[in-house]
Parts: sequence; structure tokens; C-alpha cells
Amino acid sequence: MIQPVGHLDFYPNGGFDQPGCNSHLGKLTGGIMSALALDYEGFRREVGCSHVRSIVYFTESIEATACRFMAYPCASIGNFMAGKCLSCSGGSCPQMGFNADQFRGANGSYYLRTSAVSPFCSYHYSVALSTGQSISGKGTIHLKIVAASGTIDDVQFNSDDMDFKSHSTYSIFVPSSKDLGAAQSVTVKFQKINSWFTGWFYPDNVEIDFVTVIRGESQQQ
Repeated sequence: MIQPVGHLDFYPNGGFDQPGCNSHLGKLTGGIMSALALDYEGFRREVGCSHVRSIVYFTESIEATACRFMAYPCASIGNFMAGKCLSCSGGSCPQMGFNADQFRGANGSYYLRTSAVSPFCSYHYSVALSTGQSISGKGTIHLKIVAASGTIDDVQFNSDDMDFKSHSTYSIFVPSSKDLGAAQSVTVKFQKINSWFTGWFYPDNVEIDFVTVIRGESQQQ
């Protein structure tokens, strides 16, 4: 069910296929193979994986001590994945699962990401790049985020060649299975579009004025 129905509606990973579970086609194929083999547990695991995760998430939220399944208010999963919704102004970020009843003043739809394997609780970072006054560049950007307690290597900022315009801000959401603490530095690598037809039109580099990293759980910037 995707429609909001309660005071607090949580949408882990957008509320659809969960990380570590097969896609709809994979579920169908795996379910048929398990059914033919009379493997009930395999059938349940393949077809109901994403549904069963709700039980697992709740169970882990009871046992959680550090990572608390914090969720963030947002208008859509698209905006959330773009890193636009990690603000918890006014204490508006409830915890999904066992501790949800501690946030009686909150109301609305809340999004969060989980890991593909247990423990499923993830930490949330958003990265925003603000370009300078150079002419537009087209290509892909990769990031390396160095934080207080670890590093997130080779974060692909955009999957397809993107036209990075001057004096603009672009953002993404970056999950982490470990609490790495506050970000300390970010390395930005730009790869120009690889096309003999249009590549000559774009510069080899993109000017980045500044990079902003927000750690959702602590709201550190």
C-alpha cells in the first residue's frame, strides 16, 4: 500500500522492492521454480521477500542501539533520492518501527533507505555540488567522501551523462551501512562525455565552487 493512511507513513526504499530482494520479474521466476520444486520456504522467500522485510525491520528496530531507522519528511521518493529531504527542523524526523510512538507530534510521509543485508538500518548523507561560472560541461561525476570514522569510495553522482550548467546546484542521497561520522573532505572527479559527435563541444572540466555534505542522523553540515 503506497497511499498514506496513518499519522506516520514510512516508505523504506520508496515502499517498493527492497534491497536484497529480487525485482518483480525475478520474484515471478524464482517463485515458479520454487513451486515446481515443492519448496514452500523458497516460494515464500522469493515472492514475499519485500513484504517479510517489514517484520525484519521492526524486529531490528526493537534491538537497535546505535542506528535507529531515522526517517525524513519528503514529498516523494524522487526528491528523497536526490538528497533534498534530510532536514529535521523542529525535530520532524521520527524513527521507523518500535520507537515510532515516541514521535506523536509528527505527521505525514517519511522516507529512509536500508541496506541489502542485515543489519538493515542505514545512515543517510546528502551531497550537493554548486557549480561556478564556467560554461556547461557534460559527463559523469564520481565522489570520494572522507568522514571522521571511515570513507565512502567511488560514489557515482550521476548514472548517465549530465549537462552541468554554470551557477547551478545538484544534489544526491548517499546511504552508508556504517556510522562514519561527520564528513571531513570530498574528492570530486569529472569524466567528460565520451562521444566523437558532441564531445568536442564541451569543456574537459567542470568548475565546482563548493560541496555541501549533510549527515542526516546528526544534521551536521
